[in-house]
Amino acid sequence: MCLAIQNLWLAATAEGLGCGWVSFFREQAVRGMLDIPDGIRPVAWLCLGPVTHHEKIPDLERHGWTRRRPLAQAVHRETWQSACWLRPPDEGRRRLDEGR
Repeated sequence: MCLAIQNLWLAATAEGLGCGWVSFFREQAVRGMLDIPDGIRPVAWLCLGPVTHHEKIPDLERHGWTRRRPLAQAVHRETWQSACWLRPPDEGRRRLDEGR
């Protein structure tokens, strides 16, 4: 299922659409709305459609859920907690523009 979701997300992005993962919902309401049978448990739904703008601060952070942590804290090289030196976004963009 994860690969199907990833492919949907990538295809949507390629077509200029946004995709969002929603995991906070009333399970019984979703079951009734989509006529989901017993034995199947929804864990999330995906929202798909045009994006008019992006918020400067993600919704979860804005509502006090959590703050975005630096990417270097989440990306490791080869083994867990091996530092992965990431290039600053501007350097990566420059290299793409130069075709490297």
